[in-house]
Amino acid sequence: MVFNILNQLINVAQQYPALIVGLVFLLTFTKSCAIVSLAVPGTSGLLLLGPLSAGSHSLFILMWLTASAGAIGGFWLSWWLGKRYRHSVEKLRWFTPDMREKSRTFLLRWGVYAVFLGRFISPFRATIPLASGIFGVTQHKFQLANISSALVWTFILLAPGAITLGLSEFYSPAQ
Repeated sequence: MVFNILNQLINVAQQYPALIVGLVFLLTFTKSCAIVSLAVPGTSGLLLLGPLSAGSHSLFILMWLTASAGAIGGFWLSWWLGKRYRHSVEKLRWFTPDMREKSRTFLLRWGVYAVFLGRFISPFRATIPLASGIFGVTQHKFQLANISSALVWTFILLAPGAITLGLSEFYSPAQ
């Protein structure tokens, strides 16, 4: 029964890929934006959406690249806001002095690698791109870490569902 429901969802996803791709972009963009990141279930959302690409390599690649673009855009926007509005952002209530200090310390310790690592650590995902702009990480270094981490992060979250469900085609439980 579960396989029938999943197969129906996969068929819908393959008939309407624009809907799935749009959802994936929106999910990763908002999960990578400093302002709304803590309220968006992006990690679990991508884990749940991954199986919808099972059986279609082109849909998986489209979802992966779109998810990566959303993640890149969200981090970049946060970096830009930190750089452009540095003094105003520091006054935001939710970006507490403690959060700023932890982000600054993480950046000082790891350098540009903090941007890459921050993508994988939930509390830092919400603050590191913003702090990178505030504390002067150059756009070139930031984008290198941003793009590479987005490609890896989204692949790690989408692939297990797609692979697992794809392998289930070879296993047919007794009915």
